[in-house]
This record gives sequence, C-alpha cells and structure tokens, in this order.
Amino acid sequence: MPQLDKIVFMSQLFWFTLSFLSLYLIILRYVLPTVATTLKMRKKQILLNKHNVHNSALETETINLAYETIFQKALNKSRTSLLDTVVLSTVWSKDSLKSLNETLFTDANKQFLKGSADIIGKNYLIKKLIKSN
Repeated sequence: MPQLDKIVFMSQLFWFTLSFLSLYLIILRYVLPTVATTLKMRKKQILLNKHNVHNSALETETINLAYETIFQKALNKSRTSLLDTVVLSTVWSKDSLKSLNETLFTDANKQFLKGSADIIGKNYLIKKLIKSN
C-alpha cells in the first residue's frame, strides 16, 4: 500500500503532527478567547435586557395606575361641575321666569287670560245655539 510506505510515512506523520499542533495552538490562543468573550458579553446583555424589561413593566404599571387615578379625579370634578351648573341654571331660569311674569308680562298675561276666556265663552255659546236648533 502506498499510504503506508516506510520512506514517506514518517515525513507525513511529522508534517501532520506539526500542522495539527500549530492549528490547535492558534485556535487555543486566539480564536477560543474571542469566542468566549463574545459569549460572555451576549449573556450579560441578555440578563441586562431582562432586567430592563422587568423595570419597564413595573414603571409602565405605575404610570398606568397614576393615569387612571388622575383621569378618575378629573371625571369626578367635571361631573360635579356639570351637575352644579345644571342646578344653578335651573334655579336662575325659574327665578328669571318668575320675575319676568311678575313685572313685565303681567299685562300680557291678563290680556291672554281675558282673550282665552272670551274664546271659550264664544265657543260655548255657539255649541249651545247649534244644539238648540
């Protein structure tokens, strides 16, 4: 077999061992520390991101709770203000209507009642005349 030729076999074994050991030392000295450093940095970054996500979730929850509290207070204030406004405007309109009826529209109200009574009386008389005929 030509692969196990005694003349060339030792030379091939020497160069194989030298190449293997050289490549092993290069990988051990330069490549593996770089890969290990990269993996450590990734692990630290992942842990930091998990911590930041947790803190962000807590902060978001706190902000949402504060927002809901402020919104509820504002809603209650606006509801109270609206009800107060409605009550005050109702009182004002009743007072204004009463004062207008008592002062400005007294004569107009009297004339309206007089005119209504005349119309009702005329209708009554007309109905009586129609029934009697």
